Amino acid sequence: MGKIWDPRVDIPNLNGKVAVVTGGNSGIGLQTIRHLTAHGAKVYFTARSEAKAKHARDYVFSQNPDASEERLIWLLLDLSSIKSVMQAVEELKAKENKI
Repeated sequence: MGKIWDPRVDIPNLNGKVAVVTGGNSGIGLQTIRHLTAHGAKVYFTARSEAKAKHARDYVFSQNPDASEERLIWLLLDLSSIKSVMQAVEELKAKENKI
């Protein structure tokens, strides 16, 4: 049987990298932001409400005490609303030169 991929050891150092994860407040998205922050990436994640975003951040911080609020940033995004999408894009563009 082949090698099993383990994100704890197989994700490289991501210091200096910026990632955007939609749906980062639950499921695969939540685990993605957890692993990306654990490997040094600055992560913007989206959620439809502040309460869901706070829950996700609290979880990531509990799993990775080295994670910082400056490197795990919530963006309000409701993919069913083009206005919400455009606002999230503009906010991200104002904060980052590239992702």
